[in-house]
Amino acid sequence: MGIETALLVGGAALAGGGQVFSGMEKQKASKEYAGQIEDDAARQAQMIREEAIKTSKKQKLSFIKSGIDITAGSPIMMLADTKAKGEREAGFIQQRAGKQAKSVRKAGRNAFISSLLGAGSTGLSAAGGVMK
Repeated sequence: MGIETALLVGGAALAGGGQVFSGMEKQKASKEYAGQIEDDAARQAQMIREEAIKTSKKQKLSFIKSGIDITAGSPIMMLADTKAKGEREAGFIQQRAGKQAKSVRKAGRNAFISSLLGAGSTGLSAAGGVMK
């Protein structure tokens, strides 16, 4: 094996290794970002749930101060609806975040797979150069 061949093979190995490392880093960063998206959504959803509970308590207090029976009829339905709306909104936030996080993770996987393919291509090009 001549020096030119050794340099060609060594260069290809370094280039391929660099490609794979870059893909791994992109995948790692995408996983971290996806986790942040999900964590942020969980915090936001919790805030919405808490706000719905506060609103429900204010409604309940208002009914009681007005002398309205809150154990049946429209008042109890209104209180339940307030809580349900908060829960639905929180669920939508988490659902959207889940889809976004999934997309970010997929992009990271694709970057890693692309880096593997690029490294393989670099290796094959080097092998072709050695064969000449």
